[in-house]
Amino acid sequence: MKSEKFLENLLRDLVTHPDDVKVEKSDRLKNGMVVLSVDVHPDDRGLVVGKKGYTANAIRQLLLIIGWKTSESIKLEFVFDVNRNRVSERVDEEVQA
Repeated sequence: MKSEKFLENLLRDLVTHPDDVKVEKSDRLKNGMVVLSVDVHPDDRGLVVGKKGYTANAIRQLLLIIGWKTSESIKLEFVFDVNRNRVSERVDEEVQA
């Protein structure tokens, strides 16, 4: 729970749409690893990942430290919903004569 709450608070401070931050923690896998899945507003994806992935890697390093303190092996996973940023397009059914 500590790692999940930490990540959620960190991301909420980082993004421009904090209400759209979603962090889900999976059950422990067979190898004892915990997976934290993250989804944010489409406009904030670049902020969370960062140029060349530097921000994402920094977040992973922080989670590594949290994992040492809580005896968890934590994997960070970005699950961006691709349908969330699609604008529904209206198809005009005009018959060209």
